[in-house]
Amino acid sequence: SITAPFQDLGDWMLDVLDPNKKLKRMNLQICVRSLENPETLLSKWRIHGAWPCSWSGPLLESESTGLAIETTTFVHNGIIPVFN
Repeated sequence: SITAPFQDLGDWMLDVLDPNKKLKRMNLQICVRSLENPETLLSKWRIHGAWPCSWSGPLLESESTGLAIETTTFVHNGIIPVFN
């Protein structure tokens, strides 16, 4: 999970695509949690000076029963693992 409200992330990505807006870099925190117990934090990273450079999503088909997976790629100035 990325610790930013989903709408904020979507708005940020749209702003990056707008050539009339200045590129806004942000600091992110990415957390990986256990599927069995979502309160259990498995790992965490801080990403500095990031901005989204690409996004890809699934083809949505009404007959499909598979997972819909989205991928966002970020350019950044560094990743730091956070140890608890």
